[in-house]
Amino acid sequence: MKITDFGLSRMVGPTSFMKTMCGTPQYLAPEVLDSKARGGDGYGVQVDMWSLGVILYVLNSGCMPFVDGQDRPPIARQISQGIYEFTPKDQWTTRSAAVHNLVNRLLTVQPKLRATAKEVMAHSWMKEASHPTDEEEAKVKEAKSALQEQLQRKKRRRDSQGSQSISPPPAKVKHVDVSPMSEVVTKQNNATIPSPEPLTNGHSGRGTEDDAGGQPACRYGSGCYRTNPAHFAEYSHPPGHPGPS
Repeated sequence: MKITDFGLSRMVGPTSFMKTMCGTPQYLAPEVLDSKARGGDGYGVQVDMWSLGVILYVLNSGCMPFVDGQDRPPIARQISQGIYEFTPKDQWTTRSAAVHNLVNRLLTVQPKLRATAKEVMAHSWMKEASHPTDEEEAKVKEAKSALQEQLQRKKRRRDSQGSQSISPPPAKVKHVDVSPMSEVVTKQNNATIPSPEPLTNGHSGRGTEDDAGGQPACRYGSGCYRTNPAHFAEYSHPPGHPGPS
């Protein structure tokens, strides 16, 4: 068998990384999707080993491991979380445990735990063995355990961000009864004018003299600071006073 169609291929070195989002979705490795969605650090040659796992799956079953369906999550989530099953079962029941293991090793979400080309060439299935070695089985278990921990960390991070986005309840304002000052010095028209004392014991601000019309005069005269219209209706003020606001 020969694999062709290198239209999207690129020569890379051991330390080279790519960031271009390209390829057939069902064959894309998780890190390719992650690089596009979250602006990750890019991806390397391990994406080819993932695609090789998809091809090996198809050759043994005639079906794709990641497909759309009403009872299945979106393909992007299937890939990023490694959600796949060996179906159809009647096809895979006739396949050896060794090829099951190799597919699992290749369709490993974490690139660092995924089988390398060297490991594939040394795999028991490549040596026509029907069962994987203990080491090969242990690597599959290690990868699955690491994936579960990774998914749990992401869930905790999402839950934490969600709780932080909820606004805290408004703080209760404690009302303090502060007695007014007996005299507040303000500046008005470059003149220092004492503000009126607080009105207590029924004191209304009435002056000592009434005007000619019998209306009581405001005791504060031109220095009256009040703005309530009712006050000006009850008490008279010197000419030129601005009156109520």
